[in-house]
Amino acid sequence: MEDFLVADCNAQAVRWIDRWPEWPGPVLFVFGPPGCGKSHLAHVWQGRSRAAILQARSLDPAAVGETTEEAAAIVVEDADPPLPAAAETALFHLCNLAAERRGHLLVTARLAPARAGFALPDLASRLSAATAVGIGAPDDALLGAVLVKL
Repeated sequence: MEDFLVADCNAQAVRWIDRWPEWPGPVLFVFGPPGCGKSHLAHVWQGRSRAAILQARSLDPAAVGETTEEAAAIVVEDADPPLPAAAETALFHLCNLAAERRGHLLVTARLAPARAGFALPDLASRLSAATAVGIGAPDDALLGAVLVKL
């Protein structure tokens, strides 16, 4: 986490990442506007958990079993609807498999799951029941710290 700058806009999400693997459920949904640090935070968690990183639009239901056999932790990036039907189905299966196998799934998107508008009702239900944490747009203090870091 030493490479990730913590500020008021992302502190709650950082606390959830630090709390892993003691999440209350198998899925953590991190949402926020572009450029707020969702992907950076997901990569921090990936380094700790040795998670596979997948792009939501590329998810394939036929490959879900193979992916989960190799990784007990998975990051799904950019799960912003509208997603292809196959990708939503695969994400639904990943949620279920994470629960069944006591694994963990970190999903990133722009909107909270209850507002995202997933087409697959079962997926919308699973993600709305997941722990969801927002990251706000970077404030001036954080932007200044990033500039100093660079």
